[in-house]
Amino acid sequence: LVLLASHFLVKFKESRALSGILEGIRPAALGLLASAVIFLAQESIFTGFHLNLLPMLFFIIVVFVNGKYRISPITLTILAGFVGAFIIR
Repeated sequence: LVLLASHFLVKFKESRALSGILEGIRPAALGLLASAVIFLAQESIFTGFHLNLLPMLFFIIVVFVNGKYRISPITLTILAGFVGAFIIR
């Protein structure tokens, strides 16, 4: 599917209609991403009336490491998954 989509994006990259569609998709994708972040934060950080500090601290550490060492987001996601599986749960 990605190869098919990239073929058509290259073929029609100068199209004004395609540019308009892609400009409309950007805010929708950002909204969906923000919704997922808020939902996951509510489920992992705010448990009932208690504030769970360990996932919040873990998030701050990952953001700091990403900013300081510029590690690939894919690598950070995999490392965060392993660390979270063993420490947080």
